[in-house]
Amino acid sequence: MIVVSNTSPLTNLAAIGQFNLLRKLYDEIHITRSVWQELNARGQRSGTVRRPARAISPDY
Repeated sequence: MIVVSNTSPLTNLAAIGQFNLLRKLYDEIHITRSVWQELNARGQRSGTVRRPARAISPDY
């Protein structure tokens, strides 16, 4: 299954240490460029947000 996500589910799952749940549930996760930029911008301010920004990559 393919899913499209905004920032909130990604950051919230990362905050509670359950980001890998996405890999178990979905084959592909698509995000917009603005979501990617928001994840990376927040990552510079908060260490918890870096996890989803690193985890979502072309190698996903």
